[in-house]
Amino acid sequence: MIAGDGIVFMAAHAGQGWIMNEVIDPSVIDEGDPLRTDSALDMYDPANGFLEPPAWSRYQPEFVARFRAAQLPRVRRIDDTARALIADAVKAGKRRESDEFSSLRPDAQRDIRRREAFEPMMLVYRAMANWHYADNSLDPSQRGYGSLLSPRPDLMNFQRLGFARVVTPQGWLSTWSGLSSNADIAKTGPGVTEPAVVINACRDLDVYPNTHSRLVFDTIRSVDKQYWNFEDALHYFEADEGEEGNPTLDALMAKLVPWLEERFPL
Repeated sequence: MIAGDGIVFMAAHAGQGWIMNEVIDPSVIDEGDPLRTDSALDMYDPANGFLEPPAWSRYQPEFVARFRAAQLPRVRRIDDTARALIADAVKAGKRRESDEFSSLRPDAQRDIRRREAFEPMMLVYRAMANWHYADNSLDPSQRGYGSLLSPRPDLMNFQRLGFARVVTPQGWLSTWSGLSSNADIAKTGPGVTEPAVVINACRDLDVYPNTHSRLVFDTIRSVDKQYWNFEDALHYFEADEGEEGNPTLDALMAKLVPWLEERFPL
């Protein structure tokens, strides 16, 4: 790709892998039986501080630490599954290319070709378990309850729509795994040295000021960089329902256009 002259991070998260590390439910015991739950790690269990929406929950530091410590091992288990599926196809490809292949029975050759061609799909259940959805004290902002995808993440956690629900093994590892993907500002941010502005939408339901916006700002290596808060902004800088016009977007453009003109005059 052609190198950019500058970059605008507008309500930008820190990477799909970063998102998955936040939202994956560590209380899943068995990937093949997604209803089996370790109640001690269930953020939607009242015993751990969860309150019925739209009341904000309050999670204790001890639970937050246990929850977080168990999220990454689940990501790692899914990574292992993805790599095993890829390795099976690679192994079959090597057998097909080997000298012995032509001497195998036709049914054995057919099985090897199918294994090499097979493109498995992975189902990743229960990836709507970000404690920020239910507790606004852990990374405070002006956001409302829930996620961009649902006002009831406790229920949507068990439904079809969500992050990385159906992925290929390659897609999981390259994009969604917070352990394997390069879609991670901690890996890529230090390479950004161009003029930059990081725009935080304070009412964003899925991008939070410290977890994402400040992390992006602190990680990039631009000398010319600015951090802007927009108190009334939603994730897409969309107008509120019934709002006349879009004053928040107008305010953004009134600030962003001069920033661009000053650095990149026509």
